[in-house]
Amino acid sequence: MSRLQRRLSLCLVAAAAAVTGCATHMIRLAPVRAAFQRGDVAEADRLLAEQLERGADEEDLLLLDRAMVTLADGRPADAERMLRRARDSFDHLARESPAEEAWSMLDDDDARAYHGADYEKVLLRGMLALANLVQDGDDAEAYSLQVIDEQRWIVAAAARPDGTNPKASYRQVALAPYLRGLIREETHRDYDDAARNFRLVLDWQPDFRPGRVHLAR
Repeated sequence: MSRLQRRLSLCLVAAAAAVTGCATHMIRLAPVRAAFQRGDVAEADRLLAEQLERGADEEDLLLLDRAMVTLADGRPADAERMLRRARDSFDHLARESPAEEAWSMLDDDDARAYHGADYEKVLLRGMLALANLVQDGDDAEAYSLQVIDEQRWIVAAAARPDGTNPKASYRQVALAPYLRGLIREETHRDYDDAARNFRLVLDWQPDFRPGRVHLAR
């Protein structure tokens, strides 16, 4: 395992606990989470596979949960595949269903198909970058750019006709430039690019101490 992969192993563990669905989904999957927390990854995976095979509701959320389980089980390629499916489904619902959006506004917002919370859409892309990076890393930088693009799209899409934007105060998540800085540094030749990305990390997250350490190095 390379130095970069060792650095990212802790990121995987921390992020795995963060990708969650709605409260109802969490209650329904209590046995899965109990198995995962006691270290029985195989049982957690089996329970999730059963839910998916039965065609249960909230398939995308189940895919997110199972992706975290497969990461913990040392199967990043499977995790990346599941995360891509969930990402594409969320994108389709958010960007290509204007009729459903209009109907939900007129009727009942709960009737709209769940297409992910803002933080899930951003973190999902971050997890794609991490899952790819612990493999060959060929697409890790592209995924990290998607993190930035998705944040910008979320804010832009929330703009209202009167000029207000309830999401204008969203802070940029520094994960993308942080990963790009690590990737550039690992080449042992793109130090200027690495430093530029670490400076961006500190611009977005001034209290992130590791960013200062990396920049000084």
